[in-house]
Amino acid sequence: RMEAARITEVELRQRIEQEMKRVQHREEDLKKELVGLEGLRDSWDMEKADIEQKAQEHKLSRERLLKELGISGIDDLEDAEKVPRLVNMNPDKSLEGCLIFYLPLEETRIGADHQKCQVFLTGLDVAEEVCVIHNEGHEKLEVRPCPGGLVRVNGYQVDDDEGRLLESGDRLAIGRA
Repeated sequence: RMEAARITEVELRQRIEQEMKRVQHREEDLKKELVGLEGLRDSWDMEKADIEQKAQEHKLSRERLLKELGISGIDDLEDAEKVPRLVNMNPDKSLEGCLIFYLPLEETRIGADHQKCQVFLTGLDVAEEVCVIHNEGHEKLEVRPCPGGLVRVNGYQVDDDEGRLLESGDRLAIGRA
């Protein structure tokens, strides 16, 4: 009996040793996996910070561009619909409305000089500076031709001295277009 008990004890010790080695290996594997997951989490945190920084840069850039277009501070599309704008017209319906220029508050110069004008156009009789559109509070628009500028509203030429108030839906022709 003693002999059988010793054999059983030796077998149990061997099993316990094997189990301890298996647990140690599993513990080492789990530690390695934990280190890998921590590294992945840190890289995600870095990526998240980079993404947040890029998003902030894009937001600031968007705000700057919207301010240049005169529509800064407009948070929803309903407000954007109220901002006066120029929309291109074209006999080809697929090209009509492709260009939209929101008119900023104060004045917008239109002409062929890309340094002086906010709206840059080329074409027949498009002078360096054709006209100026005054935008008062997005409520009142007035177009005034510059000296030598050819401007028509709804087919009628605008006089240099008087200018002309613009209404929604008016057709503005610049040069001999």
